[in-house]
Amino acid sequence: MGLTGTFKSMPAADLLQWLSLSRKSGTLVIENLPHKITFSLKDGGVLWSSSDGPNSFMGEFLVREGFIKKSDLASALQLQASTGISTGKALVALGALGAQTLSDAMRLKAQAEIHQTLSSPGATFEFLDEGIVSKELVPLDANVVTLLLNVMRQIDEETRGSSWLDEGDDIVC
Repeated sequence: MGLTGTFKSMPAADLLQWLSLSRKSGTLVIENLPHKITFSLKDGGVLWSSSDGPNSFMGEFLVREGFIKKSDLASALQLQASTGISTGKALVALGALGAQTLSDAMRLKAQAEIHQTLSSPGATFEFLDEGIVSKELVPLDANVVTLLLNVMRQIDEETRGSSWLDEGDDIVC
């Protein structure tokens, strides 16, 4: 059974936690943002995330965040065009990026997309549990609650203007 609604009626954080803790599999589509965001879930974990915003494509994200150079992306896109493999797989095949680094970057991108959903209370969502959309991508397999907690910490730090605990501070119990 699918589920539709708005983040006014069911906040994004609650929806993501419910999908994770219920070990749901399917596709979550979030709209009425600047760009549509899609998460593919398997047993409550994120397999992949995507956005249709031109600056949100994986290759552009990797360049913007300093993981690769524009020339690496250009080479990967050429390989992708000739073979049909994903940008991430092309970058790994070309040696521009290691598999673990790609996985770390994919987690950061998923967190950025979760951050965007939490900042958009008027967005609508649809969860389709009819099956997992299969793409020839490098699977992420990230825990939704862990991603969500990282985003919530980031939002809290942004709100405070800095981290509540500076590096090197001791915690006394």
